[in-house]
Amino acid sequence: MTSMDNLRADQDVVELNVRAKAVMKELGIPTVDLHSAIVRKCGIVPQSSCLGIDNCFSPHCAQAGYDWLANSTIVPALDKIVFPSRSQQ
Repeated sequence: MTSMDNLRADQDVVELNVRAKAVMKELGIPTVDLHSAIVRKCGIVPQSSCLGIDNCFSPHCAQAGYDWLANSTIVPALDKIVFPSRSQQ
């Protein structure tokens, strides 16, 4: 079971993400919100499928989940962090 098919588990993930983001902000460390990206793509919790795959809620499924998350969210976020001048063009 993933957090995305269980409302209570998802609430725990959201709360822990809020806490982690606050700590990282205090330390000046950028973060990438993967949870929100997944919810925008697949819908609000609970869900039983994502990316057209049953029992999947990206990235907790086949390679397709990891590929989608990397290409749609992680790489663009890292690009902005590493090359901030590119994101302003």
